Amino acid sequence: MFDLIVITNAWIHLMAAVLVVGGSFSLNLIVTKKLGALPSAEAGKLSQAVGKAFGSLAWIMMALILLTGLTRMIGLKLFSSYALLETTYGNLLLAKIVLFAIIIINSVLIAGTGMKLEKLGADGPPPADQLTAGQARIKTLGMTNLILGAIVVAFAVTMRVIGAP
Repeated sequence: MFDLIVITNAWIHLMAAVLVVGGSFSLNLIVTKKLGALPSAEAGKLSQAVGKAFGSLAWIMMALILLTGLTRMIGLKLFSSYALLETTYGNLLLAKIVLFAIIIINSVLIAGTGMKLEKLGADGPPPADQLTAGQARIKTLGMTNLILGAIVVAFAVTMRVIGAP
C-alpha cells in the first residue's frame, strides 16, 4: 500500500510539472507567435483569455507540485542539513526549490501585470505605451519561467538518475 501512495504522489508531482512546463512552452513558443498575426485588439483579448485560463491551471498545478514535493521530502527524510547541503541530490533539490520560488514570484508578477492591463482596457482602449510595456513585461517573465522550468526538469532528471541519498 505504501508503494502505491509513493507512486501516486510521484505521478501527481510529475504530471503537475508537465502541465506547467508544457503549458509554458506552448504559450511562449506557439501561442504568442500566432497572436502576432492578429489585429492588436483581438490579440490582446485572446492573450488575456488564454492567460487567465492557463494561470488558473498553473496555480493549481504549482500548489500540487509544492504539496507533493514536500511529501516526497518527508518520505525520503530530506530535511536534514546533511541530506540537503552535503549530497549532490540535496544540492539539486535546493536549487529546484529556489528556482520554483522564483517561478512563483514571476507568476505573481505576471498575474499582477495582467490585471493591471485588464483595468487599463476596462473603459476603452488602453494607452499604447502602457499596453506595450505590460505585454513586454509579461513576455519577459513568461520566457524566464519557461527557461527556469526547463532547468528544473533537467535537475529532476539528474536527481532521478543519481538517486536519493
